Amino acid sequence: MTAKIIVLTVMCVLLCVQMGVYIHYKLQKKGRAYTLSKCAGSLIFTLTAFGSMLFAKPDGYTVLILCATVLSSVGDYFLSLPHGHHRLKAGAGAFAAAHCFFVIAFMLVGGFHWQTIPFIVLIFLLELLGARLIKLNFRGAGKSAASYILVVTTMAVTACSLLFADAMPKTAAWLTAMGGTLFLLSDILWMLYGLDKDVPNKVFKALNVVTYFPAVMLIASALYFR
Repeated sequence: MTAKIIVLTVMCVLLCVQMGVYIHYKLQKKGRAYTLSKCAGSLIFTLTAFGSMLFAKPDGYTVLILCATVLSSVGDYFLSLPHGHHRLKAGAGAFAAAHCFFVIAFMLVGGFHWQTIPFIVLIFLLELLGARLIKLNFRGAGKSAASYILVVTTMAVTACSLLFADAMPKTAAWLTAMGGTLFLLSDILWMLYGLDKDVPNKVFKALNVVTYFPAVMLIASALYFR
C-alpha cells in the first residue's frame, strides 16, 4: 500500500503542476504551448491508469478504464488544436467513446440496475432545460450535442451507482463516483464556454480544467484500491 500511495502522490503533484501551466498558457492563448501542456495532463492520468498494473494483474475492468483514458487523451489532443468543425467532431467523438468505455466498465463491476434509469432521464432533462433557458447555441449540432449529454450523464450516474456495488471496495467506489461527477461538471462547463455563448470565458475555462483533469485522475486512481 505504501508504494501505491507514493506513486499516486507523485502523479498527483505532477498533475497539479501541469494544471497550473495549462491554465497559464490557455488563458494567454499560446497555441503550441497550450496543446503540449494539455497533452502532458492526458499523459499523466493515462500513465497513472497503466501504473496500476504494477500492483495487480489487470482484469476486464482495468482494461476498459485504460481504453477510456487513452480515448480521453485522443479527445484532448483534437480539442486542443485550433478549432475547426472536423477537429471538434473528432474530439467530441473520442470523448463520447471514452464515456461508453467507462459505462461498460462500471456496469461490468456494479451490474445494470433499472433504478438508475429515472436518475439518468431526470438529470438529462434538467440539463436540456438549462440549455434551453440560457439559450445555449449548439451551432447546428443540437441532436449530436444532446446525444453526447445523454452519454456523459449515463457515465456519471453509473459511476455513482458503484457506491452500492458489493464488488467494488468503498474507497475505489467513492473515488470513481467523485470522478464521474466531476467529469459531468467539466463537460457542462466546456459546453458553456466552448459553444457560442456570452459567458465569462476565462472563469469557465479555469473551472473546466480544475474539474476535468482531477475527474479522470480520480477514476484512474481508483484502480489502485480495488
